[in-house]
Amino acid sequence: MVKAIARATVEQARGSKSVTMAVQRIADTVQSVGQSVQAQARGTARITQTAQKMQSVTHEVQRRSQDQAAESRQVTRAIAAIGERVQQLTRAAHEQTRSSSQVMRTMEAIRGVSEEQARSVRQLEEAITRLQEEAEVLRAEVRRFRV
Repeated sequence: MVKAIARATVEQARGSKSVTMAVQRIADTVQSVGQSVQAQARGTARITQTAQKMQSVTHEVQRRSQDQAAESRQVTRAIAAIGERVQQLTRAAHEQTRSSSQVMRTMEAIRGVSEEQARSVRQLEEAITRLQEEAEVLRAEVRRFRV
């Protein structure tokens, strides 16, 4: 894209230089016509030649303008494509953010379940300890009645 812009700038500069040169030639021709009536015939021939050159330059300027317009359209399309890609990236980033949020919520839920399981395990351990203590008491009672 930068190369296209650089080429367009160089082409525009060349076109401006060509126009400037053509204008200078016209000015020279007009000055020579004004110097003498006798040189008028030569001046007329020069004017005709200059007009032909000017027409050629005009065609060249027109062609370069069309080229520049085409390159400008290319630049515009490239900028539009970049804009579209930026929008795609923005949508993808948004989607990724939503997915990350879902993952975080899931991780929080897993953590909650893990904590609940840890509490359940602690309660189970406490219940087992109480049952073991009661089993000891029961064993002692059973021994006492066996005697």
